[in-house]
Amino acid sequence: MLVCAVIATLVVAPAAARSEPAPPVLSAKPVETLVTDVLLGQRRSVSGTIRASADLGLPDLPAADLGGIGVVTSLLSGTHTLRYWQLRSTSQRLAVLQTLAETDVIRDDTGIAAYDSRTDTATRLSFAPRPAQQVAAQPIPAFLTDLIAPGPYTSVRTGPNVWVAGRAARTLILTPRQQDTLVDHVVLAVDAQYATILRLQVFSRGHTAPAFAATYTDVDYAEPAAKLFDLPAIKALPRPAVAVHAAPASSQQQVAATTPGIERVGAGWSSILVIRGLGLTRPLTGQLDSLGTKVTGGHLLQTRLLTALLTDDGTLYLGAVPASALLTAAQAQAAAP
Repeated sequence: MLVCAVIATLVVAPAAARSEPAPPVLSAKPVETLVTDVLLGQRRSVSGTIRASADLGLPDLPAADLGGIGVVTSLLSGTHTLRYWQLRSTSQRLAVLQTLAETDVIRDDTGIAAYDSRTDTATRLSFAPRPAQQVAAQPIPAFLTDLIAPGPYTSVRTGPNVWVAGRAARTLILTPRQQDTLVDHVVLAVDAQYATILRLQVFSRGHTAPAFAATYTDVDYAEPAAKLFDLPAIKALPRPAVAVHAAPASSQQQVAATTPGIERVGAGWSSILVIRGLGLTRPLTGQLDSLGTKVTGGHLLQTRLLTALLTDDGTLYLGAVPASALLTAAQAQAAAP
């Protein structure tokens, strides 16, 4: 028996060593330089397959029952295979692959569209028109800089170098300085050559395993064809199936240069998204009745990482914050003139 154990060790150990290559050797860079590279790297064209998993304490959420927003809610539980395409900073497409079906979300400078192949239907949220020079500039969103860059909201340090999708990557560890958030820390694996994020892991307070993780299993930096982001061309829809949802004028005034109907309250990790005019009340209420809690004026859903409040008037409050923060934000919005 002892001889068999020794032989097994000699045979298996080298194989295990071959399956896990040594970490890549990369020249050291200051944290501030790495962060700047990451922010600029998000404008690069990229495509690939992503494995995403979420453990937020929720059961699997069926995308088919929630219409156009189902692709988003379905990613809040279980493991999913995704395909992603990005054309510089102007267009993105995310495809959630299912058995004999596919759900696509496409964003460009005119709006966001979601398509469900099971029902051959699509929904669309249109953006307010912007001048061509503003579109070309495409500034990096301030909230992204707040979260990734060292400063009043975030502490940043480097971790060990790793391999992701066959590419050498540096590790950045982001820790919120704010206490009123459910996020404990975030780990990014950043392509050493192109500075794109190859792996994202988000850890919630009180848990050692990631609440959410997304990792490229293969990645390509060739520029994808523009037709990949054309919704009618992708599915060759026989008839117009895109319903345009216009945000209220008051919302457009509040958010100025950002997406109509979406407002950000607060800053950093404790910020809250307020989303209006998406017609979410009917599909979401049924799910929140079973998964969430009925509160005065709406439904509340709490997870390890995210909290959502859907009010009776169809406004959605979403943030990586405790429930009390959303309720306070909703009360303040209701009291505003």
